[in-house]
Amino acid sequence: MAQDLVESQAQLMILLSEYAEPRIKGIISGRLRGYLNSQQYDLDCEDVCSEAKTRLVTYLKELKADLTAGPCKDFRSYVAGIAHTACHDYFRQHYPARARLDKKIRDLLKASSRLDVWRYHDKASSKWVCGFVSWRGQKSSPNAAAWLDYLLEDAQAASDMFSSLGDIQRAKIDDLLLSIFQVVGEPLRVSDVVDLVAHIRGIKDSPVLSLDSND
Repeated sequence: MAQDLVESQAQLMILLSEYAEPRIKGIISGRLRGYLNSQQYDLDCEDVCSEAKTRLVTYLKELKADLTAGPCKDFRSYVAGIAHTACHDYFRQHYPARARLDKKIRDLLKASSRLDVWRYHDKASSKWVCGFVSWRGQKSSPNAAAWLDYLLEDAQAASDMFSSLGDIQRAKIDDLLLSIFQVVGEPLRVSDVVDLVAHIRGIKDSPVLSLDSND
């Protein structure tokens, strides 16, 4: 509703710096931190955050140009959606094997009669969480995070933990998901489940580089 360009730009900066950027950075850094080394993380996190902010600014400017257009009902959720979409695009482009695994796990969670996926909201954030149907609506706790860290840090322990599945590389992913939730006993964030399954199955492709003539 700002009446001139200067005021409009000032309000835009406030909206970005106080409300959008902290949420964008929090979501993207959390998604990328467990998958990249420290040097690559700093560079790629900055790039993905910049892409997300560019998409948000484009949306806001389009909204400003057409006052008859209906704005989003929940700005925080809209910002989160842009951040997650930027991450999905990043993984699809640079880590295709992980992106395929992410899609497969989400499809299995939605199709399963015993498992489910849901969005958990609290005062600080909104996350996609998954687990048994009876857990729907619950959030992932610090205890679940400790289990996750243990399984990610000790490959042999993870292999022994799921030995009942036989050859873990040949086990069906839906059976592996059931075993993970039985062991942890609590819901987990979907992104953490993808990281764990990728770790157990040894799925971690190298970044796909785009080289131009100068390179």
